Amino acid sequence: QPCGGSSLYCPGGESEPRKVREGYASMPLSVDETERSYEEPCGTGKQCIAGRQLDDCLLGHWCSNGTAHECAAGLLGSSTSYHTAECGGPCPLGFFCTKASTSSQPCPDGTVGSASGLVDASECQSCPPGFWCNSGKKFACAEGFFTTDATDRSDMGACKKCPEHSTTATNASRSSDDCVCTRGYFKNATSCETCPVGTACDGGAALLRLPLQRGHWRPSAGSTHVLRCP
Repeated sequence: QPCGGSSLYCPGGESEPRKVREGYASMPLSVDETERSYEEPCGTGKQCIAGRQLDDCLLGHWCSNGTAHECAAGLLGSSTSYHTAECGGPCPLGFFCTKASTSSQPCPDGTVGSASGLVDASECQSCPPGFWCNSGKKFACAEGFFTTDATDRSDMGACKKCPEHSTTATNASRSSDDCVCTRGYFKNATSCETCPVGTACDGGAALLRLPLQRGHWRPSAGSTHVLRCP
């Protein structure tokens, strides 16, 4: 007479079948589920439900003693072979992993994930000045470009070009103040103008500190009138 299914086993000599315990599977697997005579602990990394041993654990879970447990927030759960609470390890940089997540999610555009193991989008940080951020990563603005406080830094458009005849000394510049005039020009108020004859503008020159060639002078620090010495 059949024993009754995967959740039961009949060791023989007893009038009633025994219920398979949680975390165990009815055995042997070589016979039909209705003819099994003993139980064994579920295999490592496998899950047992109602006495039936499944080949894999559930996505977003880890399995021990035949029982599935949710992967904690901040951990990868993208495989069906985890058998410890560490699951697939910390969520990678630029991403966050919610509880029992089956895949990592990138930080929203305009933010960056600067640490591993983030548990939700609120832990992603605002994109820093001098950069634009997309898919959880940050990218420096190129030399000659800068960002402003009011900029939406979710794409390359966050990087604004320096005014004509000016550039920056490095990439990742944080404001227009980092823009300096190129060789042959000096900064006068907000624009770069051609240096007068008698000056030596090698780049970064400004009106108040306008470099003069030897043998030249000017009436004041605010003057653009350069004269040759007598």
